Amino acid sequence: MCERIEEFFPGVYSDEEKADAIRFTDCFIIDDDAKYPYCYPSLEQYKEMGLVTGYPFTMLSDENNSISIYCGILHGFVRGDLENYEGLNSPELDYMQELLGGIYPDSLDAFSVCPSVYHTEDMKSEKTFHLESGDVSIAEAAAFTEKYLSELELSMRDIPAELSLQSVYVLDIGRGCHAFYFTIVPEYKNIQYDSVIMDGSSFATSPVSDSTNVLRIAGHAMMYNKDVISRLRTGVLPCYYYDVIETGSHTSVIPLEKAAELASKRLAGNMRFKAESVSVVYKEMSDKEPGGSSDTGVRDTGISDDRKINVNPCWKFLLKSTTEPKKYYHIYVDMLTGKVDTFVQMMWSEAEND
Repeated sequence: MCERIEEFFPGVYSDEEKADAIRFTDCFIIDDDAKYPYCYPSLEQYKEMGLVTGYPFTMLSDENNSISIYCGILHGFVRGDLENYEGLNSPELDYMQELLGGIYPDSLDAFSVCPSVYHTEDMKSEKTFHLESGDVSIAEAAAFTEKYLSELELSMRDIPAELSLQSVYVLDIGRGCHAFYFTIVPEYKNIQYDSVIMDGSSFATSPVSDSTNVLRIAGHAMMYNKDVISRLRTGVLPCYYYDVIETGSHTSVIPLEKAAELASKRLAGNMRFKAESVSVVYKEMSDKEPGGSSDTGVRDTGISDDRKINVNPCWKFLLKSTTEPKKYYHIYVDMLTGKVDTFVQMMWSEAEND
């Protein structure tokens, strides 16, 4: 953790400041008066209070910067300069800062603070937007971000999956300037893992139903000056997978035409949709829903759940309802068995999609 702090924020924190600022968020201090981030223990408290878990999650977060490491793997960092950007003028940002007792780097994870004005999965798009440093195309920004991720050391141990750009949201940060907000998912042997569409917040969606029992939120990389990543979240998935176990091999899969037929049978005849895309994804599936929270002082991260999660190759059909209210239907057809699963989410954003 100390090495990564020096890597991203060189010379900013003394050893004494690190000892106090680094907190363990895999547990918490049961104290109603403890304000964020001091509701989480320091290393000394972590050991002395007997709060040590088998999955340490270290974090540093103040009014300037944020960084977190999960089980030795970089979870993300934030350089908090955008929070003080003069163009930001949002009552919600003021409310969030008041709620947290100050300006903290995670305040900008709500799209309502920086509204999304455009969204695309085309990483080669020449569509240009004005950043604080000047006009930059999506293709230029994506190329830099992909190179940045490929050269970034995530962990001291090998991780089989790579980080891949899935889409980009263009955010309005005020004063006529924009920021590129790239969504990041793991990629294994040239196939991306699935994730839901973000809407309203980088961490929030509005699920209607889910037969897969695994809701996966993408990570993100944000750029509002050319060739500078101001904030990065690798996402939860890379932190879980230290290894990948392949359970078999196959020489054929269900063809796309057959998958489309199976998907259409799952939908009611009186429903009307616009087909947004079809793709091949790895989709996580679980027979059981995630567990609840704990009152023992240990955070429930989901790791301790007694449930098995399989990763299945699927044809994914993304459909948008053409009637109100606006919903997205994620239809997954297992490429090996033909089993059909669905995830439905409500959408509130009015951002232009391409």
